[in-house]
Amino acid sequence: MFGFSNDLQIKATDILFTILIGTAGYFTGIYFDFLKFQKDQADSAFSQTIDNRSLNLAEGELVTGLFDDLVGNNELRKNLAIETIKVSAPTLGGTILPLVVAQSQNSGDKASAQAAQTAIEVQRKILSSQLFDVKKDTRVAAFEAIRTGWTQDPEMVTSIIDTASSFIGSENWPLVNGFPNEALFESGVMNSLLVLATFPVASLKQNKESLCKFLLAVQVNGPQTKSRAQQMAALIDGCPGI
Repeated sequence: MFGFSNDLQIKATDILFTILIGTAGYFTGIYFDFLKFQKDQADSAFSQTIDNRSLNLAEGELVTGLFDDLVGNNELRKNLAIETIKVSAPTLGGTILPLVVAQSQNSGDKASAQAAQTAIEVQRKILSSQLFDVKKDTRVAAFEAIRTGWTQDPEMVTSIIDTASSFIGSENWPLVNGFPNEALFESGVMNSLLVLATFPVASLKQNKESLCKFLLAVQVNGPQTKSRAQQMAALIDGCPGI
């Protein structure tokens, strides 16, 4: 009816259901390590969990409401739906928007396919940068959005590495009250390493050269960072100097 294949409809529904159910496993594995490192967040960890679950459910309801527009033939309504997801659904954007790209390409709607692809690229950059945000809730939300919705996107690995690398050097540290802040830089690096560890090894290996360069540069931050860098280097079959 909407020019959207049954296979893609089933896949989109399955992905949405899996993501929503997966929020129940919020405090497992790698995220415990993240919360341990971010000691300043310990007092609000539980409320942050509830907030993130609520956000994911809200995103699911939003995407469900926009589904007909996303797979329909009205270009204006589709592009408005794409823009809404870009702004309001950072977790589900990583799984839903690629399906919109595929559907639009299959139906010959090049403009919508490009709009959806651009939205994906914008979300990657925003989430990667938010790992270094001065607000702790923003950092946690970005980490969870990437961990929950983007680990099947190899290009997100590239975005995380490129963004984190752009902060290397005291003159490039993220700003706090207008001044470069080393502690926030080190926190963002650790956030980046921890969330990268949730991606498939194959995606990490696709970015081995840039990842090794990044690991070599940040391992001097401290013993925790060095340990993480060594573990990640081992995952991708080693890096020179690590």
